[in-house]
Amino acid sequence: MSEVPDMMGDELPKPTNPDDVTDLVWLAFQSQFAFFSKGSRRNRVAYQSSKVATIVIAAAVTICAALDVRPWVTASLGGLVVVIQGLQQLFQWQLNWVTDRQSSETMRQHGLAYAAMMDPYDGPDRRDRLSKLMRDIALRENRSWAGRMLDRGSR
Repeated sequence: MSEVPDMMGDELPKPTNPDDVTDLVWLAFQSQFAFFSKGSRRNRVAYQSSKVATIVIAAAVTICAALDVRPWVTASLGGLVVVIQGLQQLFQWQLNWVTDRQSSETMRQHGLAYAAMMDPYDGPDRRDRLSKLMRDIALRENRSWAGRMLDRGSR
């Protein structure tokens, strides 16, 4: 019984054509896919952790105020909420999670089609098509990132 690859992990299945397994385009595609998949997971964890921390700390501020805890403790907790929200704004964990996941899922679908030699990767130009997709995704991500950086700088 052959092992089925984890379709939600950072790996794509091996192409059915043995020559494709070591092909430079396929290796670069796999690397780019893993980059977006890992980035998505890292940003998801950072975003969700920051949100949970914000909720817990904000609740603690309310409890501290109700219990008449020393003012510096309550103020420090409130300041920590501001710091966490500032980090979220700076690093854009939610947006990066979504855009990286979108790119990795697009690449996953095309990678599966390429590995199985399915349309549109069943013809003699399949390497060129995969290379173009990879380039298009990289350019889209680059433009999106640059646009966000310019917008952030103008605020």
